[in-house]
Amino acid sequence: MRFGTAEPILHPLESTFSAKASSIIAAVSPARLRQDVLSLNYPRNRLHSPEDMVKAEEFIISAFQQIGWQTGRHPFSVKQARGFLDYGDAGTNMYSELSGVNLTAVKPGEESSNALVIEAHYDTVWMSPGADDNSASVAALFELARVLKDYRLKHTVILAACDMEEIGFIGAAQLVKQLADAYKLQGAIVFETMAYTSKQSNSQSMPPRFGLIYPGQAERLKRRNFVGDNTVVIYHNNAKSLAAGFSESLVHIAGVDSVLLLRAPGDIPVLGRILQLFFNSLIKQFYRADHYPFLQAGVPAIQITDSANFRNPNYHKMTDTSDTLDYEHLAEIVAAAAISILRLDV
Repeated sequence: MRFGTAEPILHPLESTFSAKASSIIAAVSPARLRQDVLSLNYPRNRLHSPEDMVKAEEFIISAFQQIGWQTGRHPFSVKQARGFLDYGDAGTNMYSELSGVNLTAVKPGEESSNALVIEAHYDTVWMSPGADDNSASVAALFELARVLKDYRLKHTVILAACDMEEIGFIGAAQLVKQLADAYKLQGAIVFETMAYTSKQSNSQSMPPRFGLIYPGQAERLKRRNFVGDNTVVIYHNNAKSLAAGFSESLVHIAGVDSVLLLRAPGDIPVLGRILQLFFNSLIKQFYRADHYPFLQAGVPAIQITDSANFRNPNYHKMTDTSDTLDYEHLAEIVAAAAISILRLDV
């Protein structure tokens, strides 16, 4: 039996955006991205290395301020928080009390109350420098801020670096509450483990039963010998246009094989309910990131990823270092995000 979950139809970039797209692509610097990742090349989390988390906070806020965006610190405290361990098998855990800090950079738009969030977490698991997970995504926020700095925007854009993703998306859950009090959240783009690529055959694996749910996408991977060099976009149907807009922009930059669009199986009518009953472990693979609290709050959200442990052999290890990443690939993602944000403003 093959259920079949097709990718959305992608359209060519509008001709009116061709020149603007070229300008944005030229403005994104792989060298700057590399340098920013190097600046965050150390393990950091509230549980095991709180001093290094404070160091990372200062670096992130300073970077946003130097670029010229309005910055903010958003402390939070939670009690009896259900989450995960950030070591070993990442089993479930109950935290009696936690305190963290989310960081934001804001560029007000003409319709200042309507906001688009681009988010990346800045904590790592225990003992890992977390270059792919998730320093590269934080560096992408900086580069996006530089590229968008001189553009007039219709929507307010909020770049957010969140705490405590690795122990259960706790910072992002607090961020959604904090932002919802001040803005009408139109959507969220979540950057997560998105800078590792490989040109080797069979470097891309898939969760069990992936081909049953996504036969077309599985066939595309098979035709390319399961080479792990694309970008995966995970979305719910309410974020279909956001996912398509980002993907169309990346295809314009990097070609038709650069994107794999996956509607989260739990969001698929009828099939989603069946999978939740019998294949819940598969369902969970599509909600292992900070887009999950946005979805829970009804905010259209997409996750941009390299598929983490399904591709990167360094995932959650001490070997997740800055020298293992593909900065040209990361630059393409940043440029695609910038183009898609500007296209939303039309």
